[in-house]
Amino acid sequence: MNRSLLLIVCDFLLLSLLALANFEQTGDPVTSEKEVVAVEVSDEPAQDEAMMNLLASALEAEQSSQSDLQEQLAQAQAELSTLESSRDELSENLEEKEKMIAERERLLAEREELLAEARKEAQRVAAEKASAEKRAAAIQAERDQLEAERQAKAAETEKLAATVNELANRADTSAEELERRTAQLANLEAQLASRSRALEEAERQRAQVETERRRLANEVATAEREKQLLSSTLDSARQTINVERQEKEQLRQQTESLTQGVSRLAEASSEITEEVKNLRPKTANEIYQTVNANRVQLQFEGARSGLFGEKPFSETVDTVVTEIDGRYFLWVHLSQTPFADADRRKFLNSLDVYFQVGDSRFRIPQMGILQQNRSLLFLPLSQEIVSRIGVDSFANSEQPFRFEDLVVIDLPDSRYGETGFRINTGKPDHIEVDNRIFSALFGEFSPGAGDFAFTKAGAFLGIVTRGGEAWMAEPVKTGGKLNFGEKFTRAQLNALP
Repeated sequence: MNRSLLLIVCDFLLLSLLALANFEQTGDPVTSEKEVVAVEVSDEPAQDEAMMNLLASALEAEQSSQSDLQEQLAQAQAELSTLESSRDELSENLEEKEKMIAERERLLAEREELLAEARKEAQRVAAEKASAEKRAAAIQAERDQLEAERQAKAAETEKLAATVNELANRADTSAEELERRTAQLANLEAQLASRSRALEEAERQRAQVETERRRLANEVATAEREKQLLSSTLDSARQTINVERQEKEQLRQQTESLTQGVSRLAEASSEITEEVKNLRPKTANEIYQTVNANRVQLQFEGARSGLFGEKPFSETVDTVVTEIDGRYFLWVHLSQTPFADADRRKFLNSLDVYFQVGDSRFRIPQMGILQQNRSLLFLPLSQEIVSRIGVDSFANSEQPFRFEDLVVIDLPDSRYGETGFRINTGKPDHIEVDNRIFSALFGEFSPGAGDFAFTKAGAFLGIVTRGGEAWMAEPVKTGGKLNFGEKFTRAQLNALP
């Protein structure tokens, strides 16, 4: 048994005996053996049980202590293994550091060797440099000596050359002097000849100047006589000019008076002609023939969404150029356009509009919505475009109510006829048109939206907007705009009725 466990058991036994011992004498002393035996018999099982419990507790305490000791031992062993691993790592690090120190010592030794070799090389180079400097000094001394000898030779050569030149100059001096004297003589002879020629030329010029002076004197005398004659003639001409100016002023005043009279007569004649023209009604055939000869087209090209994808379309509307208060317009009714049906507008994906006149075609980027009647769309035109396309325009009438009837022309179906109209008291800018028109050529037909209305004189009166009603031409007011081409959107069609 373990010694510590034995000590613990002994301690507990001693404590148990001390607890069971009774050192006080209470009551009467025991007098019979039966009582002692009874007491002993009755107390022994209790003591054994207490002893067993005490031993069990001691055993459990010993086991707990032993398990704690085992844990401490395991912990100590773990710490020991950790210390051993740390020691191994330190040993390895120590070995690596020793290797590094050895490597550094080797590198230092090599460096010392290199330094020693470098010192030897520096000493050798210094010795060679000193030797080279000595050789350079010797060469420089030899060069200086040679330079001195060369300068001496050059001085001697120059001296000899000067002597030779002096001798040559002495030999050439006589020949040069002779040539110079000969040249001077020839020059003097040439100057003498030149001066003789100049004298002759001066004499000739003097004679010419004298002749010219005499001629000029004669011309001056002649000019003086002509001046006197012209002076007298000028006075006479001035008098004649003044008389002619007075006569011309009288003629100009008479001409202006006649011109003003002719202009007034022409204006009166034009007014009378226009008045007669307006007073004389034209037949429906004449009006239709004129309108039909000047019709133009608006072409609508685009694409709609359908059950089987996008479907392109192209529609053409006939119209004419109208003039309202000096401005030119093309008109089309909403019912004649691809977006007439409000339910079908939402299927339009793209729309381009073109203005077609013969072989000329113009793209229309935008059209206006008439404020007085939003079912009418208009395209303003400039004077330049109207002149360029070569068609007649139809101006609005200054007296739209002179005749009781009007001429309605259906350009798409090429039908026309006469009908009566009345002033619309509820809408001053609209007129009431009879629903039925009887035409000897086409029979009976009803004016429809988009038909043009003209006076009996052939002037533009308005456009039929619906059965029995027409907008009467008046100054145009813009109630909105529609963009076409790249800027076309279905949202802008919401502004239409």
